[in-house]
Amino acid sequence: METQHLSLNTDKMSDFQQWKQINGDDFSLWDYLAGVSNIEVALAFTKVFLPDFVEHEGGVFLSEAFNLEIYEQWKAQLGDNIASIEQVMNHQHIDDLLPGSESAGIDNLFYLGQVLKQMWENNLKLLYPKYSFEVSCTRDEYTVVVTFHHSKREELQVKPKKELQSSDKNYELLI
Repeated sequence: METQHLSLNTDKMSDFQQWKQINGDDFSLWDYLAGVSNIEVALAFTKVFLPDFVEHEGGVFLSEAFNLEIYEQWKAQLGDNIASIEQVMNHQHIDDLLPGSESAGIDNLFYLGQVLKQMWENNLKLLYPKYSFEVSCTRDEYTVVVTFHHSKREELQVKPKKELQSSDKNYELLI
């Protein structure tokens, strides 16, 4: 995997800039977080960066976005191509996750999308070492989308139905 340098443009973060103007040039992002955030928000964000997954009929899906009825609709439309079903069901717009985020600028949205892409990619490799996934982050002038699916090389087809399984098992970070 190629290392990619990601750059956050704090000049587009108007609230942070207001705090920095009041507190001086040494005011950092960590200082800002200490002033505006709380532990519950930080804990909730862990589920965006390291989401839980659900396995269903050979596919791996974001548990937060998985809906069996919608899965069946996509299966009827896309057939047994599990990678295609995963791609559309795991498709997440950054600005839908964080309403109002467009005020930070599309470059910062793309930065966040790239960070999510890297985190999801690493998490999928850790939890599903026998599978290969394609994780992507795309942008246009208005939005950023992050999604993932099994690598097309695996040519997965829908497996017979069984109960949903979740990766949400007292997940521990490996350090």
